[in-house]
Amino acid sequence: MSPTDKKILKLLQDDASMPIAEIAAKVHLSAAPCWRRIQKLKDAGVIRKQVVLCDPKKLEVAGRAVRPEKARGRRHGICVDQD
Repeated sequence: MSPTDKKILKLLQDDASMPIAEIAAKVHLSAAPCWRRIQKLKDAGVIRKQVVLCDPKKLEVAGRAVRPEKARGRRHGICVDQD
């Protein structure tokens, strides 16, 4: 893996929603080659998926648990009451 690929991965790990143009600028590439590198990392299985991490306190789900559920072949966390 190249040093540029490692920089791209670090940026994506910090913020997976970062626009390609911003990532490209930070690793000194234009958008198209940066996008191709990200696609190659996905195709190789290095990037498996992108997820959203929620703060339970801000969601006011104290006293609830997250149970994995399947939807369209993918696992999703579903909040369920613990009562």
